[in-house]
Amino acid sequence: MAYDNTKLDEAIRRWIERDCDETFGETYAGDLLASFESFCADTGAMKRSPGRVAFGKALARREFEKRKVCGLTYWAGIVLTAPPEVSVPRENAKKEDTQRLAARREKIAARQAEEARKEQERRERAKTVKRRMAGETKEKVASAGQFITDGPD
Repeated sequence: MAYDNTKLDEAIRRWIERDCDETFGETYAGDLLASFESFCADTGAMKRSPGRVAFGKALARREFEKRKVCGLTYWAGIVLTAPPEVSVPRENAKKEDTQRLAARREKIAARQAEEARKEQERRERAKTVKRRMAGETKEKVASAGQFITDGPD
């Protein structure tokens, strides 16, 4: 015997009439589910949330298009009339790993900055040496010219 989705479908129909527009655009699935759960809590349409999977299947039955963008699910053809407050699509479950990677990136950036500073110092020293050598060369040429002009007659 198949599960009866009539109560869910009716609740979604009423939610769409009240809180959504069926138009061009797409909305993050988490925002849609949060809005639907808020609707159910306000109106008593359903006692508990249907969950992501059942909610997604109900939206697919209404012929909205499911899209994946960077690993996140969006539904095309449905837009919330009131924008969501603040939505964090997903929280990183591996926070320690993320922090460790951020620290590693900072070390790499610091090392690259230090290498760039050292390279700049090398260039400055090279310029100084070139200037000194050019000055010494001019002195030698000038003194060599004196020897040539001061030579025996």
